[in-house]
Amino acid sequence: MNERELQLLEIQISGNRSGELISLQDVEISPELLSQFTNIFVDCFGHSDTAVYRPTAIYCILVDDELASTAAVTPMLQPGNYYIYNVCTFSKYRRQKLSRTLFQLLPSAVYYLEVEPDNVPAYRLYIGLGFVMMGISQRNAHVLRAEL
Repeated sequence: MNERELQLLEIQISGNRSGELISLQDVEISPELLSQFTNIFVDCFGHSDTAVYRPTAIYCILVDDELASTAAVTPMLQPGNYYIYNVCTFSKYRRQKLSRTLFQLLPSAVYYLEVEPDNVPAYRLYIGLGFVMMGISQRNAHVLRAEL
């Protein structure tokens, strides 16, 4: 069995205005990594829009230098509370517990996220990590909360 090289990468995107969107094209990352973000967004979300909120920390797992799993985290108004979004694992790396590993590496805090009701694998992952349902968002996604 081949041993894979796993790397954790954290990209910090600062900003003065909370909630402002910025494209990853405007962030100082390598063209190769930007291309990998575009590919993983197309694979997971069906579009190549790499916009993220400011400020944000993007946590990534790379497998043999390829972006395999990612999650973006932005602070909420209440200190110590964060919103997780754009959680994605590239299809060829799914079912290898990379998203679980990514979540376990997040700093201790209160986290919220939304998950589409028909996304059963993601919902199971989040419940398994200790998230509980808090309600339904305006776009009919399930809103979950956890203290990690």
